[in-house]
Amino acid sequence: MEKIAFVVDDDMIYQQFMKEHMKNLGYRVLSFFSGQACIAQLHQNPDLIILDHQLDENENGLDVLQKIKQVKPRIPVIYLSAQDDMATAVQALHFGSFDYIEKNSAAYVRLRTTVDKIEAWRKNSFLTKLRTFFFNLYQIPKNG
Repeated sequence: MEKIAFVVDDDMIYQQFMKEHMKNLGYRVLSFFSGQACIAQLHQNPDLIILDHQLDENENGLDVLQKIKQVKPRIPVIYLSAQDDMATAVQALHFGSFDYIEKNSAAYVRLRTTVDKIEAWRKNSFLTKLRTFFFNLYQIPKNG
């Protein structure tokens, strides 16, 4: 099954780097310069979204994150920022971001680690649902 990642960043160069990095990790990547464009495509059910903090003068990543979570709460969002700002990181995590990554020289390594965690989380979630299904399917009634 094809894995899809959305990359939302108004910086064309950084967006292209992220796109290539995610392709190398086995994802088909759709990139967007605005949060609104990303939200309009959520029906494609991406496996994860990489979202920049400062998109343009009229759009903030935290607002976009909240809208994504209203529409598709289970999609993991990796929040990126060029700022080393604890308050922004806390807000992003509070609003449902899977992780907060500062755009620096270690960002690609951290992104890879976070993507691995998301894939492990998704696999574990699937196995838990599968176990529950089979337990309920073969469960003997208590009174019989």
